[in-house]
Order: sequence, then structure tokens, then C-alpha cells
Amino acid sequence: MLGTAQAAPKTWTGTDGNMNTSGNWSGGTPVAGDQILFNGSPGSVTSNLTVGAIIPAANALGTASVTGIQLNAAQTSNVTIIGSGTAGNRFRFVNATATAIQMESGAGNLTFGDGTGGGSAFNLATNGSANLTFRNNSATSTGTFKSDVTFVPGGSGSNVQWIFDGIGKWQVDGAINQGAGPTAVTGVTKNGAGTLTLNGANTYTSATTINAGTLSAGNIVVSGGSSNLGNATSAVILGGAASQGTLSYTGNSATYTRGFTIGAGGGRLDTITSGQVLTVATSNITGTSGTFTIGGAGNTTVASAIQTGSGGLTKEDSGMATLGGNNTYSGATLVSAGTLLVSGALGNTAVTVGSTGTIGGDGTIAGTLHFDAGANFVFNPTQTLTVTGSSVTFGSFGVADLFGLDNSVAVGTYTLINGSATISISNLNNLGIGNAYNLGAGKAAYFEISSLNLVVMAIPEPGPAFLGSLGLLMLLRRRRG
Repeated sequence: MLGTAQAAPKTWTGTDGNMNTSGNWSGGTPVAGDQILFNGSPGSVTSNLTVGAIIPAANALGTASVTGIQLNAAQTSNVTIIGSGTAGNRFRFVNATATAIQMESGAGNLTFGDGTGGGSAFNLATNGSANLTFRNNSATSTGTFKSDVTFVPGGSGSNVQWIFDGIGKWQVDGAINQGAGPTAVTGVTKNGAGTLTLNGANTYTSATTINAGTLSAGNIVVSGGSSNLGNATSAVILGGAASQGTLSYTGNSATYTRGFTIGAGGGRLDTITSGQVLTVATSNITGTSGTFTIGGAGNTTVASAIQTGSGGLTKEDSGMATLGGNNTYSGATLVSAGTLLVSGALGNTAVTVGSTGTIGGDGTIAGTLHFDAGANFVFNPTQTLTVTGSSVTFGSFGVADLFGLDNSVAVGTYTLINGSATISISNLNNLGIGNAYNLGAGKAAYFEISSLNLVVMAIPEPGPAFLGSLGLLMLLRRRRG
């Protein structure tokens, strides 16, 4: 049940959709301060509300509205609530400490508004500095706000948060507007494993915090005083004390300048759309111990610095991540999937490229570098990756693991990896001319070290001397080692 101990909630029993009709409620029409309950009424409920007991006649602060709505598991049909008053006569939650909305497991969808604005919009009012929590415990249901929402803290409230919680989905299609209450600085917090989707031109000015689960947005760059993440300059917080928080960016190529703060539980940034690039610039990615994960099918460029203390970095999914800043984090770096390009500097981090991962670039790694069997390296004839840690090691690596190398490359010697690191020859295939790899079209390639160099050569026309001295038969074998 919602909130703290109080009178029994008013339970909906009606079928005509009029919430202002006393006969449609068990216990009478809700009055100021009541909670309302949907507990298995027949059919879907669509209520076009007019000014009455649960819609105040004036847009004033105070307690002249309901404190909460609950959909029990028995309420398997959908509930839609649409206000029909003027902009000053809106359905409003006034809540001090209770959960304002709770949807239990198995409940139907809950929808507010019809997207037309005016009286179909909603006010979220608070007493003092209390937050408002909307919790969806149903993994199969969605709570949706189709119309605009104005958050109006009451009394001396400040830095009030609209908290979305639970394993189910929440979606806000309208704008989240900051009201004119005293020192009304309003933000959005995502708790629980579910997904919150923000689609509106939101103007709230306080923090966006993703403690757990996923927040999905297609416009995260402030323009004209709004974005899906509000009109703020503060860093978006990714991750709580013990849980990962994910920002899922679904828009087109853009440059984001607010920065991120990574919680101890870890934070994740996914650029979803293939072919699009999200650039994180100006403000840094900071933290003390949490792992920062970059994912998605799109590409992510971090032009600013990752400064997350002992936290690490993980690259997942098929997209490409480019690190261009002076990155000082010291935790492990794992390229689990996709591509990591280092164009700036990595600090003393142990870098591992997994069996489905790829690394490249012309930057510097101050730690170690290890390639698991199956890992790839990006071949770019004009770029060399510098490693100044103790070693570069391999699970199994050969010329065939160079991504982008083919027989169109010019004959010559290319330095792939240099620096003060010792390059191990254990599990390094195609080392030396006698183990060269046939590229086709009359060319072969092999590795040389002290640096990791790639030699591309033309295969001579076979003759007795060449066969005797170089072992052409080995050259012509297309091999990985």
C-alpha cells in the first residue's frame, strides 16, 4: 500500500469513466488527501475528468488533491486519466512522503493525458522539499504521461526530485516543466531495473540521476532552454552505490558537453543507432571507483577526459569508441566487443582486448596491453599505437588478425605498436619471413620486432634460388601460424 498509515483508500468501482461521481467509488468520491485504488474493475478505465473533488478549482499549492494512485495485480485492464479542465484546473498529486503511484506486478498500463495540453496536463505538487516517487512493479506494463507535467514544490521546497522506480517501464512524452514554487529546482531520478523514456522538451534545471536501470533519450543537448534531460549544465549521474545506471542515447550525431559522474556501481553510455556519433566534449567523465562502460551499435567519441580514479573502462557491443582525452583512470580496460581507438592517452591501466574486440589508434597507453586469441588490431598505414607499460602480450595473434589489411596495401614496413614495452613473441604467429602470410595478388606479410612491425612484400616469381633460400612453399600457404 502507498505511503504511511491513513484512512482506507477510495476504490474505483464505476464503469462510466466519471471519477467525480460518488457512485463510482467504494467509500465515496475521493477528497483532498485521499489515495485512490484500482483493484480489478471491469474493462479499461478512461476517465475524462472535470473540475470536482479530485481536481482543484484553482491551481494553488496545498493539499487539494489526491496523494497517490495504486493499481493492484487484479487491475489487469488499462487505466487512462485525462483532465478536461483549463490549464489552471489540472489533476494534481500532492504528496509529502508516500509513493505517489504504485503499479503492482500484473497490472495493466496506466496513462495520464492525451497529449493535447491544457487541462489534459498535470501538476505534481509537493509539500516542503519532499520528493515524488512513481513505482512500477510490473515488468509487462508501462506508465505513460502523454501530456505536459509541471513540477511545483510547495513551501520552501528545493531540489525536489521526480523519482521513477521499479522493474517496469515509464514514459514521459510531454514536457517536464519547472514550476514557479519557492526555490523550485527540480530534477529527475531513475531507480530500479526498469526503463524510463523521456521524449519531451524538458525545462527542469536540477540533476538527472540514473541510479539503476536505463534512461532512454533522443535529445540530450540543451537547445533553446530544453532537452530530454532538462535545461541544466550539471553532469548526469550514471550509477548508484551498488548498481549500474545506463543512459541510452537514441538520437542522431550530436555533441554533449555536460559531462558524467560515474557512481561506485558503474555507469554505462550506449549510443544506439548505427552510423551515428555521440561526442562527449568539454566536461569530463569523473568518479572515484566505478567502471564506465561504452556500448551500442553507434559510435561514441570521448574528446574530454575519463577521470574515474580506480574505476575501469569496458567497451561492449558492435560500435566504435574513440578516446581522445588525457585519461587518468587506473582500473582495468576491457575491449569486450566492438572497437576501441586510442587517439589520446590512457594512464596506467591494464588493457585487455577480448576475443571479439578490436583496438587501434595513434595514442599512448601507459599500462600493459594483452590480446586474447581472436582479438583484432586496426591496421592504418599512417598510425602507430605507443605502449609504455611493461609488456605487450598475445593469446594467439597473426597477420590475419589485422583489421583493414588487404592486398591493396603498398609494399613496405609499417610500425603497428612501438614504445618502451617489451613485445612478447610467445603466441605471435607469422613472425619472420619464413612464416609469412599470403595476402593474395602476389603479396605476403610478416611481423618483425623490436617494435611490432609489419612487413609487406611482393612475392617474387619462383626460381631455384628463391625456393632454396626462402622456402616459397611456406609463403604461399595462407596461414595464421
